[in-house]
Amino acid sequence: MSCHNARSLVFIHLPTGASKEPPPTPTSLTKKQVKQKVESLTTQLQVMTAQRNDLRDGLILVTEGSLDNRLYHRPNPFWEKLKMEHQQVMSDLQNFENENMEASQKLSELTKEKVFLCDLQSWLLMEQSQLKKKLDMLRQEKENLLEDWVRLKHHLGDLQVLSKDQEETSDLQNQQQQYF
Repeated sequence: MSCHNARSLVFIHLPTGASKEPPPTPTSLTKKQVKQKVESLTTQLQVMTAQRNDLRDGLILVTEGSLDNRLYHRPNPFWEKLKMEHQQVMSDLQNFENENMEASQKLSELTKEKVFLCDLQSWLLMEQSQLKKKLDMLRQEKENLLEDWVRLKHHLGDLQVLSKDQEETSDLQNQQQQYF
């Protein structure tokens, strides 16, 4: 329903005697009073026109969803500024969403890298522990071999002494057998 039809409906429902007021009684006014009255009426007319336009814009906004859908679009600096601010906010929001997505991807990559490095560190610590165990075993084996080597050296010395004693004994026996 257009504004023109809404106005005509309002006038249709008015009682016939109530649509006109009796004409005012003529009074004599001075030029100054007339000028003041004209200025007052002009100001009231401007205020009422602005109110009407705002109400019409509100009605169009509610009924049609947008001020841009009407046939005659009176530019409103407030709406234009608001539209520009809205576009800027939406652009900023899109930029923030893009930055957030990039940051989220980087965080995901860093998290994967952190998990990989933690796994690598665990593996290296396990290898280090195994190498320490092997090193301890090798050290123990070395100590055992050194002890064995000292014992063998001591036994070798004993065997050399026994061997000399046996040689001497066998030499004596050989000599005694030669004498007999």
